[in-house]
Amino acid sequence: MIPQIHLTPKRLITRAQTDTRAFPLNEENMPKGDGTPASIHKIIAFLEVEKSKRYIRTAASTYCNIYAYDYACLMGAYLPRVFWTADAIKEPNFVPVYGKTLIEMNANALYDWFKTRSAEFGWREVNTTEAQQLANQGKCVIMVAANKNRARSGHIVAVVPETDKVKSVGASGIIIQPVMSQAGAVNKRYFNSKWWDGHEAKRIYVWEH
Repeated sequence: MIPQIHLTPKRLITRAQTDTRAFPLNEENMPKGDGTPASIHKIIAFLEVEKSKRYIRTAASTYCNIYAYDYACLMGAYLPRVFWTADAIKEPNFVPVYGKTLIEMNANALYDWFKTRSAEFGWREVNTTEAQQLANQGKCVIMVAANKNRARSGHIVAVVPETDKVKSVGASGIIIQPVMSQAGAVNKRYFNSKWWDGHEAKRIYVWEH
């Protein structure tokens, strides 16, 4: 069985830092998902994706994967920020060594991981309508799409509960655009759009542990 893996921080990791993105946050009194929509809104408010330095884009990089990772961690779900290399899994050698047995996971890599590995770690694929329904119930739901050009960035977002101001888009009970939360080219606490147009087919997963 392939074990879960997180890098172990040796110091405080906060939203205000920009040199510790490979590590999970370990601030005091962080909110946790408890299976309610209210707890998700508290997590989104805490992460402050529109202001926190950890997620602010640079000239060269965006950080959708970091935000999705932090969101999933606070929800109690396993989403890899780093994961075992193919060689480590084949041998197997599950001694964590950054750059040798572990590699960082960008959105394209996470798309492939969800397709091939996520079921082993408690995820189930759902459609867009189910995604919004489950998020509204307080579940951890993640949407991801790889870039057709793997040399360019894919994208990953959290599907989150609707709010009084931001609703899903659809008709006749079929949801086309759920409510989402993201870091990326533009960081947004809540939004809906068809950002996945032009990517490989989007995939959506709910954490069921």
